[in-house]
Amino acid sequence: MAKTDGVCAKKKKRKGKALTRQTLEQKKYHILPTNLPQESFGQQVYELYSLRWPIELLFKA
Repeated sequence: MAKTDGVCAKKKKRKGKALTRQTLEQKKYHILPTNLPQESFGQQVYELYSLRWPIELLFKA
C-alpha cells in the first residue's frame, strides 16, 4: 500500500466518512494486497487482479 493510501484512509476516518471502493476508484487509487515484490507491480498485475475478483465473488456466493 502506498503511503498516500494510508493518509487518505486516516483523513476519511477522522471526518467520519467510510473509505469505499467507489471512492478509491474515483480517486484512481488501487490497493492490491499481494506478496509479490514491489518491482512486479504495473498494469499487468492490475489487469490480472481485475480478472480474479469476479471469480472470488462467485465462490463467496
